[in-house]
Amino acid sequence: MKNAILFCSLLILFFQAQAFASLGDSDASIQNDGKVSHTTHTLIETTQYKRHELSNPKVTIHEFSGASSGKVFAVAWRGSAHPDLKTLLGSYYPEFQASYVKANAGHHHGGVLIVDSANLHIEMSGRMMAVNGQVWLTSQIPSGMDLHEIK
Repeated sequence: MKNAILFCSLLILFFQAQAFASLGDSDASIQNDGKVSHTTHTLIETTQYKRHELSNPKVTIHEFSGASSGKVFAVAWRGSAHPDLKTLLGSYYPEFQASYVKANAGHHHGGVLIVDSANLHIEMSGRMMAVNGQVWLTSQIPSGMDLHEIK
């Protein structure tokens, strides 16, 4: 009985952290994503982009969307575990997966893993309970934006 309760609790926690707008999608759902996933939502707007911060005790995710387009062009995260990349990358996940396999072939645990493909740039690093990453669509970065802002 205790194992069943623990399992259900873990499933709830897992699925709570998985509802975020996908890369390339509209940012219209991000505020609702925070409500569904029980995260706090903070919005910072600049002339070039909007940065949505979604936080819960396990992970903080920053989703960047174009100020005029409203499309998510970058995502960054930090926390105790990587978020569900399949959800965050959406239709770009197969491209990431193919590039990741090639990039990871000679990569050993530790350090930074950088994956570049036609339109996708991903950096992931960390160690147990302390991970971070950034991903962006190179063709969608607003003109003049400093890539160091994606964190």
